[in-house]
Amino acid sequence: MNISVTISDQAVSDLFTGHGGSYSSWLHEFEQENAYYDALGMGTGRYRAVYDLEDGAEGDAGGFNTFGPDDIAKGLGIMAQESPHQFGQFLAGDADDLTFDTALQYVIFGKIVYA
Repeated sequence: MNISVTISDQAVSDLFTGHGGSYSSWLHEFEQENAYYDALGMGTGRYRAVYDLEDGAEGDAGGFNTFGPDDIAKGLGIMAQESPHQFGQFLAGDADDLTFDTALQYVIFGKIVYA
């Protein structure tokens, strides 16, 4: 069964800007690209992350990724299937640092790497 859910840009922004990765020891940097333009409503909706590589040493910060709306949609789709409780919290507006961590791993890796 397939179910479609419409998620507002604001809900995605709230998820990714409301949590600085304090829960995510594998995440070293996370920010909006062109935050100045995003604040003016002219942004790209893209984010930048620096993180530990899946097969690297803890704290290596060897991974780098930028991602945008299509990547986020794909990652949240995987999250809905694989982590429905966390996805439900996101939909209910009750996202916390664990929800952020879970969503970000699905967006970057397509799976949970750091449990």
